[in-house]
Amino acid sequence: MNYSRIARIALKQIKKAGVKCVLRIPNNDDEYNKETAGYPGTYVKHEGFCVVTSYKAAAIDGAVIRETDKSLLCILPVEPPPAIGLIDVYDKKTGVVTGTYTVIHVEKICPDNTTVIAYKIQGRK
Repeated sequence: MNYSRIARIALKQIKKAGVKCVLRIPNNDDEYNKETAGYPGTYVKHEGFCVVTSYKAAAIDGAVIRETDKSLLCILPVEPPPAIGLIDVYDKKTGVVTGTYTVIHVEKICPDNTTVIAYKIQGRK
């Protein structure tokens, strides 16, 4: 199977259906507080595209997945996937940030273990 082709198609579809996003990864992991998203330092920024959706009610347990958490299907130029950081999501028409999410969990979509198709990120406000 040609996973490179699937990755190109996924990028095209996410660009069309999704919005611009910027992943901000802290320069110093030790100083980053994942619970509060507090970080006094600077970030490395990676631009990409994402589709933001809500979790289904059956998936929400209140502990691992909260009611306000979002699922972000992202195409990002970063490898390996980010374990911590923030994702700014932009409005498609105005270009203004409409939401900032703390990265809680990342799943890499990579069916052949070499070609990254996308990242499924659990984001929390």
